[in-house]
Amino acid sequence: MSFYIKTRKHHIFRFTGIKLSIRRKNWKLLREIDLQRELIVNNIRINELKPITGEMREYQLLCLDILKKVKEICIKNNFKYWLDSGTLLGAYRHRGFIPWDDDIDLCMLREEYDKILPLLKEEFKNDDKFFVRERDKKENNFQIRIRYKEKNIGLDIFPVDFYLKSKLSDKEKKEVTNKIKIATNLLNKKYGVKNKLSDKKIQEAKKYLLKIQKEIVLNNQTPSCEKPALFFGIDFPSDAKELIFEYDVVFPLKEMVFENETYFVPNNVEVYLKNFYTNYMEYPQIFIR
Repeated sequence: MSFYIKTRKHHIFRFTGIKLSIRRKNWKLLREIDLQRELIVNNIRINELKPITGEMREYQLLCLDILKKVKEICIKNNFKYWLDSGTLLGAYRHRGFIPWDDDIDLCMLREEYDKILPLLKEEFKNDDKFFVRERDKKENNFQIRIRYKEKNIGLDIFPVDFYLKSKLSDKEKKEVTNKIKIATNLLNKKYGVKNKLSDKKIQEAKKYLLKIQKEIVLNNQTPSCEKPALFFGIDFPSDAKELIFEYDVVFPLKEMVFENETYFVPNNVEVYLKNFYTNYMEYPQIFIR
């Protein structure tokens, strides 16, 4: 027996003998629960799910509009970018958005990432729907974010740096990942995770994070190979298990369809996705506490 009850603050589900009470604001979790119930009842494979409809789809299309603008700027300026994390998974598995996803994730190399920021600010400076920001108000996320003014959805661009060495062992990859986390913690300690920073302080913090990244993560390295490894900068807390990966995993970029249009993705999508999602062709696991 199954049932569904909606209260002012909660959605209450019962299916397969389990009762779940979830706060209504946790939309993504609710959608995942609904999809798992659909899987149990109808035995639908995850890559066969139909696109979501209604309000969530409207939000996805708003994010898609931002992505198209960013793509145009990249093409015009010959910037490299690639779909990342949930957006990449959606392209690979659904040829579009994951049904419960409501944002876009991209990566760019640091040099071009720095160049695109003023272009984005100019593009969206008079926009009545979206704005560009450099730091999250609640945590030290310094990646570029283009957000919808009426809801916390939009597009994130993450900077990726060269490690300047190649063919790292598993032990070395873990060591680099730990160094990145140490550097991130130092940034948080100096500038505070929840402190409100002025524009001047934000620029000061960004200079500091690059300084400690060079001192701690790169150990003041100089270029030593033709195809250096790549790593996620300390600008943001990443969900990846390892924060460094080989050059050939990403380059040369290739194209993949996302929402009926082609975008660039890493060269080895499967290896890239495994670093975020071990079983990326399965439904997400939900843990109720």
